[in-house]
Amino acid sequence: MIPTVSIIMPLYNKQEWVSDTMKSVLNQTFQDFELLIIDDGSTDKSIEIVKSFNDNRIRVIHQANQGVSIARNRGIAESKGKYIAFIDADDIWREKHLEYMIKAFELYPDIILSANRIVTVQEENTHKRVSEIKDIKYSSLDYIDMLYKNRFLIHIGSVLLRKDMIVKIESFFEDLKMGEDVNMLIRISCEGKAVISNYIGMIYQLSDTQGAMLSDIGVRYLPKYLKGLKRDRCSKANNLKLKKFIFTEYLKKAYQNRKYQFDIKELISRDAGEEYRLGAWSIIPYLIVRFMPKIIYKILGKKNP
Repeated sequence: MIPTVSIIMPLYNKQEWVSDTMKSVLNQTFQDFELLIIDDGSTDKSIEIVKSFNDNRIRVIHQANQGVSIARNRGIAESKGKYIAFIDADDIWREKHLEYMIKAFELYPDIILSANRIVTVQEENTHKRVSEIKDIKYSSLDYIDMLYKNRFLIHIGSVLLRKDMIVKIESFFEDLKMGEDVNMLIRISCEGKAVISNYIGMIYQLSDTQGAMLSDIGVRYLPKYLKGLKRDRCSKANNLKLKKFIFTEYLKKAYQNRKYQFDIKELISRDAGEEYRLGAWSIIPYLIVRFMPKIIYKILGKKNP
């Protein structure tokens, strides 16, 4: 029997969290799904934990370690469902997450994406209580406008997508190591309508381990958020919003790079996609954010933050 939803979970060394994540998926009120776990070359006890679950909806696919984008694309290729959902192996779904996203497609059959909201917690607060909402409401979701306003209401793990639309936009770009999920959601949002509910469906876990890894990756460059996106796929208004979004992200990288030795590549890497590149004018504000705090603190004789 073909499942309605295919849930794709990339897995690489998540033995501390994968059990809770799988339980949150299997305990959904909407049960017509398959769970594809793409083992991306795990070397810890993750797979032993996965095999302890006895449920015929679970399929485990093994591959050498190749990264999250290749793992997700492998899951898409192996999936059988009409709809696709993604979950990382250290996040948690609340029990009605799938139910409300499926209901959105029933209420609005012309949409290509439905979403619930997320809440971000630290590792020790993963199971903290989230207020229940009795009156579920849906509203239009403009993902590009959300990025423009710096409001990150959703995550790749809090959306449900039509599989045919994912295939149409060629899924995830496998060469992207950062921002691959944002890139895919931007491209698919240009293909049709989306809605979001007021239900908090996903708990995004920020662990101390993840934080340490992210804080020690060295100089950061502007991700290719708009790779593969054609300007004519977006309205003039949305193209302007995307330009502001990548400029803001460029300045964020300037701030994050303050503690590292300057690399000239920081100034060169101003393109977020083939048709989206920040002009030379953006270099000056980048340098101000990158170096001005150090200069000011040096003049004041204080330690640089």
